[in-house]
Amino acid sequence: MQVKRQFIEKIKNKDFKNRFISEFQRVTHWIENRCDLHHANIYDFGCGDGVAALSFALNCPNATVYGSDIAKGINEKITKSMRQELDINTFPNNLHLSEMESGKVIDKLGEIDLIYSWSVFEHIRRDKILGILTQLKNLLRKGGLFYLQINPLYYSSRGAHLYTHVSDSWCHLIHQHDVLKELVFASGLRRQEYDWEQYETLNRITSDELMILFESAGFKLIHEQRIESDREPPKNLLNIYKRDVLVTDEIMALFTV
Repeated sequence: MQVKRQFIEKIKNKDFKNRFISEFQRVTHWIENRCDLHHANIYDFGCGDGVAALSFALNCPNATVYGSDIAKGINEKITKSMRQELDINTFPNNLHLSEMESGKVIDKLGEIDLIYSWSVFEHIRRDKILGILTQLKNLLRKGGLFYLQINPLYYSSRGAHLYTHVSDSWCHLIHQHDVLKELVFASGLRRQEYDWEQYETLNRITSDELMILFESAGFKLIHEQRIESDREPPKNLLNIYKRDVLVTDEIMALFTV
């Protein structure tokens, strides 16, 4: 499914445009004909600033779209972006965004047709993942779908999420912790404190571990794809870690219940 051209032509901000288009088109491509998205209940778990959820709401106006995140001010941020980038002043009545505490999900037991999460599960505490997945499974109708995406995975070349500050591949596996922090704060770029905090709380989950957790929560795998980097890991890292863990940048998977 393609984003409607009437929206694409208006967007000026590159980052907004990328999220508005890429997440919607990637998720809908994976769903194919398994779900009638035009009349579905859709949940964006970990919706961030709500850009992808907005895209679903505008491109599928007869669907109902929910989104939740621990970030503050979601509705205010997306309302401002909607006005600036799309010249839309009326908040879509089919879009519902909520600020929630970590570990909480929306209260729509057995009502959701599709859940998707975009680079979310690497930020969740390990001891909470299984419980959250169980809650999410219980939101889905029988035959409902869950689309998972993470990029970059922790042990990949950009897995520290610090690539705007430190250009070295696998910097978090090569540099001492204190040295890496010095490099980040010496970059002179914005968001140093935020990005460092994000790095320190990454759960270091691997693709194999995620698949086991989804299965334990009661999900059934439909399809999975892992994308590898073309960068070759240093020999010293290959002596410590499995090669496939170091080169797997991204995982995408579709599950059902």
